[in-house]
Amino acid sequence: MANIQDEQDFLEKAAGWEYFYDLVRLHYGEGVDGKTPFEKLKEFGHDLPEEFVLFPPIILDAISTDWLLQTGNDLLAHYRLNCGQ
Repeated sequence: MANIQDEQDFLEKAAGWEYFYDLVRLHYGEGVDGKTPFEKLKEFGHDLPEEFVLFPPIILDAISTDWLLQTGNDLLAHYRLNCGQ
């Protein structure tokens, strides 16, 4: 696996994985029958563009910090408690 160099590199690799997983990689779980998730959606009659399954990856750190400052709800508290921080 390639090392992640920075946040931009992470976002680019995540987008590439999402493309591969949803539009290229065949799935063999129950009822998927060797189709990609996008092919399975289309099989159910959903007329969607490929972009539908290519939601851009985002970094939640800034969003969760802003949420804490605005609302007082620390979205990461559960993870800090479980990680011993």
